[in-house]
Amino acid sequence: MDKRKSAPADEAKSARGSGSVFPDQYSTKKATVASILCGSDCPMTAQEIMAALDVSDPRLITKEIERERRAGLPICASNDSKRPGYFMATTPRELESYTRSLRRRVKAVSGTLAAMEETHDKWTGQQRLDLNGGDLE
Repeated sequence: MDKRKSAPADEAKSARGSGSVFPDQYSTKKATVASILCGSDCPMTAQEIMAALDVSDPRLITKEIERERRAGLPICASNDSKRPGYFMATTPRELESYTRSLRRRVKAVSGTLAAMEETHDKWTGQQRLDLNGGDLE
């Protein structure tokens, strides 16, 4: 039996319905991204998710994953280059590992943003006031 079809889908069912980013042509689909995912032992690539949900635009998958995450579903992305893809966290440890990864990415992007803003300021002769306690926006 395919492990992907036996994934827990109770929470995924509640994410279905209003608010989905899938256009009308996909609105009759009963599956959500979370409903087809299983644990970290069998991550699915975006292409596999697209095929399973019969969706042709990868941006729709990305938007739907974000919508489902914000609805509280623990959809994680594998950091393993040998087994890339999305999976449902099944333990607090898996979710914690993914959130640590997100924090590292935020920190890296923040550093890049600060460097680009500094370059911009040098080019334009402008200075920025830090009014957010270190979190420039």
